[in-house]
Amino acid sequence: MKKFTLTLIAALILSISTAQNWSTMNSGSSSNLKGLHFPTSTTGYAVGDNGTILKTTDQGVSWTEMTTSYAGYWFWDVHFTSENIGYVVGETDPQSNPSGNGVILKTIDGGVTWTSLFSGNPDPIRDLFVLDANTLFASGGAESTTSYLWKSTDAGATWTATGPSYYDATLGGLYFLDANTGFFGLYESVFGNINPGSMTWMQTTDAGSTFNPSLISNSAGFWVFSTDFASPSIGYSSRATYSGIDSVYIKKTIDGGNSWTENTIPNYLGSIYNIDFIDANIGYGVGGTSSMSTVFKTIDGGATWISESTGTTEMLRASFFIDENTGIAVGDNGKIIKRQVSNAGINTVPSEIVSFEIYPNPTYGNSIIEVETQEPVNISISVVSIEGKTDKTTTLPL
Repeated sequence: MKKFTLTLIAALILSISTAQNWSTMNSGSSSNLKGLHFPTSTTGYAVGDNGTILKTTDQGVSWTEMTTSYAGYWFWDVHFTSENIGYVVGETDPQSNPSGNGVILKTIDGGVTWTSLFSGNPDPIRDLFVLDANTLFASGGAESTTSYLWKSTDAGATWTATGPSYYDATLGGLYFLDANTGFFGLYESVFGNINPGSMTWMQTTDAGSTFNPSLISNSAGFWVFSTDFASPSIGYSSRATYSGIDSVYIKKTIDGGNSWTENTIPNYLGSIYNIDFIDANIGYGVGGTSSMSTVFKTIDGGATWISESTGTTEMLRASFFIDENTGIAVGDNGKIIKRQVSNAGINTVPSEIVSFEIYPNPTYGNSIIEVETQEPVNISISVVSIEGKTDKTTTLPL
C-alpha cells in the first residue's frame, strides 16, 4: 500500500477544488440551526433551537430574526412553497420534556406572522416534505411515544395520521416522488414494533396507507437520515450514526426506488445530516464529527466523494444548494457558511507547480481532481510516492 502526492504543472489559470470555497456568514444567532430552505435564489429561511426563525434576502450574507414568540421550542425543518408561504415543524423543548409535543407553523407573509396548525400531539415533528402547494407530509418520533406519518392535502389546514404507528421510534429522510410513492428511514429502540433495535427502509406506493419495510442489517445506532432525488428515477439516501462510530452509508436508486445499491464514504467516521443533489451526478453531503464540520462533494453520482474545507468546527445540520457552485449550510451555535466559487477565487499561476495530497490517502480506487480554467491550458499530472519517486506523469489538454 502506497501513500501518494499528486503534482500539477499548469499554465495560465488554475483552481483546485480543495481550496477554501466556504466562508462564514453572520447569522446573529447562537442557537443550533437544524433546517434550511430557499424558495428563491436570494430569499431563504433557517430554523433551530429556542424558537429561532431566521430570514435572508441577499443569498445568505445577512440574516434577520423573524419572531421571538416561540421561546422553548425546537424547530427542526422548514419549507416554503413560495417566497411568502411556508411551514416550520418542531416540538416543545425536548431537554425539559423528552417526549415534547409536536408543532407545525405556517406563514403567508414571508415569516412576519405565524399560525399554529398542529399542536398538542405527543409525537415530536422533526421532518417535513412538501410535495406541492397543497400536499404535505410530516414525521418525527421520540422515546416512549407512538409516532406516525402525518399528511395534509389542504395546505396544512388539517392533518391525518396515515399508515401504521411506530412505538419508540424515529422517522426521517422523508421524501415523496409523487402523491403515492414515498420513502423514509425508521430507527427503533429495542422496544420498537417493526424491527426492534435496527433501521428499516420504508417505502409506500399507496400514499402512505401501507409501507413495505426492508430491514437494514447491522444498523443498530443509525438514525441520521436524508433522502434526495435528482430525477423521478435517480435518487440517493444516506444513513449515519449520531455518534459517528461507523461509516456513512449512501444508497442509490436508478429505477425510482424499486431497487437500491449501497456504498460508504471511505475512511470517514462521522455523520451526514443532509444530502443535496444538483443533478444525477453532482451532489453534496454536510455533517461533521465531534471536532470538525464536514462537506463532501460528488461529481460522479456518489461513486467517489471529495472533502471540502469549511474553515469551521461546528456540526452542520442542513444545506441548500442554489446551483453547483453556490450553497448555504447551517449548524450548531448559529453557524452559517456559504459556498461560492467564481473567477475571483481562481489563482493565476503562469506555468506554476502545485503539489497537494489526494483524499482519501492511501487510495484504493479512483480519485477525482477538479480543475477549473478560464481558457484552454495543458495540465501535467505527476504521481509521486511518499519516498519522492515519480511513478507516472500524464498530460491532459483542458
